[in-house]
Amino acid sequence: RGAAAVRLAKQEAEPEACIAAVAIQLGLIHDADRLYRECGRYDLLNQLYQASGFWDRALDVAETKDRIHLKTTHHHYAMHLEAIGDINGAVKHFELADTHRTEVPRMLFDLSQVSRDPKVLSKLEEYIAHSSDPELIKWWAGYCESIGQYDKARHFYHRAQNYFSLVRIACFNREIPRAKNIVEETNNAAAAYYLARYLEGMTEVQEAINYYAQSGCYNHAIRLAKNFGLDSELMSYAIKSRPSLMVECAVYFESKGEFEKAVQLYQK
Repeated sequence: RGAAAVRLAKQEAEPEACIAAVAIQLGLIHDADRLYRECGRYDLLNQLYQASGFWDRALDVAETKDRIHLKTTHHHYAMHLEAIGDINGAVKHFELADTHRTEVPRMLFDLSQVSRDPKVLSKLEEYIAHSSDPELIKWWAGYCESIGQYDKARHFYHRAQNYFSLVRIACFNREIPRAKNIVEETNNAAAAYYLARYLEGMTEVQEAINYYAQSGCYNHAIRLAKNFGLDSELMSYAIKSRPSLMVECAVYFESKGEFEKAVQLYQK
């Protein structure tokens, strides 16, 4: 133990910190506390308090002298509280650590799996229902979707303003009017693109073109218009597209002898 203490002591620049490291190895915690304060190594003092289980002191030092490690200290304390079964306390300190988005669902979900108590999972749902964090709400929506609870999934996706996922669920359930309403009401580009891809797969070409255009993906609208000979549609979207697509469409019209349209696009 003495050799280990010497090796550990050499890692610190301040003489007092070196001596404090040896003191810790020898069980002289009070002396280590004093030495860390004397040399201003409050980060190491914070670690000492955590390792010794003096969490109130660790949090106080982090709050007043070692703020760079404040969130880390709250996180470590939350993990400690979780280990001793203080779930409410753990939730509070995960939130103060800003790690609650992943840690609180993990903790409560793991607890529900171990205890097989449905009340624990209900507590997780209640926690998320009262949250305003979009990422947390989106995670719960994804979980509800994964177990086939589509009504709940829709509710939480809507709260998270995740319109892409709302359209995806609607298409999965073949609720195309619902998907169209979502796109029209929100004008969400990602949702419009997903619906367009779905409609293309169903060979609903005209509607697919319209939703590709609404999503801003004119390249796909142009691709379909060319493939199905919808030249009037092609011209209207070619004008709105990037220069390389305009030239491509101009070449297409030129090959068909529609020189007026080709010239108009070349001039753009």
